[in-house]
Amino acid sequence: MMEWINCPICRSKTRTKIRIDTVLKNFPLFCPKCKQETLICVNELNISVIKEPDAQTIRGTGTPALLLGTLAQLVSPWYFGMITAFIPK
Repeated sequence: MMEWINCPICRSKTRTKIRIDTVLKNFPLFCPKCKQETLICVNELNISVIKEPDAQTIRGTGTPALLLGTLAQLVSPWYFGMITAFIPK
């Protein structure tokens, strides 16, 4: 027996099918109708939605930690030191 997975946001049918023995963990389900991606877990045709936490900020400045981490990988350490010097402590 196979079933289509319905979007947890708009309830329309997605392009993904599951069987009774399908097991998925942290699966990014994309809905072609509402264009949203949702993390789900599937076990024996039971689907549960995973809520993602919001991005954390550094020292309450409102700057996402992920953004500054990405900048650190893209630019030289000297330049990144200059950027972080302007963040209030």
